[in-house]
Amino acid sequence: MQGLPIIFLIQGSFQTPAVYEQLALCLRTLGFVTVQPFLPSSSNTESPDFSKITLVDDALAMRLELVRQIEYDGKTVLVAMHSYGGLVGSEAIPEELSHSKRQALGLPGGVIHLFYFSAFILNEGQSVLGTFGEASNTRIDMSNCLSRSQLKCPTDHLSRMTAESRS
Repeated sequence: MQGLPIIFLIQGSFQTPAVYEQLALCLRTLGFVTVQPFLPSSSNTESPDFSKITLVDDALAMRLELVRQIEYDGKTVLVAMHSYGGLVGSEAIPEELSHSKRQALGLPGGVIHLFYFSAFILNEGQSVLGTFGEASNTRIDMSNCLSRSQLKCPTDHLSRMTAESRS
C-alpha cells in the first residue's frame, strides 16, 4: 500500500457532511484526503420523492462513490461510519471492494478498514427495530453533551498513524 488512505466518512441520519467538517479539516491538516458524500436521505428534502428514499438508496450512493475512488482511481480507502452510517456502510461495501480481494486479483486500491464510531453494527438480516425495539425521544438529557466548539483535533493519534503509513 502506498501513501495514506483516503478517509471516506459516512455520516449518521439527519446529518450532512458539514457535521464532520472539523474532523475532516484535522485529517486534511495531517495529509489525508477526505471524501464526505451526501446521503440521499439527508439531502434534497424538498424533492417530492424524498419520503421514498431508503437505506438502499443511501447505500447505493455510497457504493457509487466508493467504486469511483477504488475502481476508477485505484485509491486505498478507510471507511469511517457514524451512527446510521454504520448500516449504510455495511450495506454499501461488497467484499469485491476490499483491499485483500483486489490484491488477490492484481488490482490496485480497495477498502483497508471499516471504522465504526458510535455506529450500528448488525448481523445480516437484522434490523435496528428488531434488535433494539422502539426508542423514546422524550427523555433526552443534554447536560453531558459537548458542543462542536469544545472538540479538539486529535493530532497525537493521527500523527502516529501518518508516520506508520509512511514507513
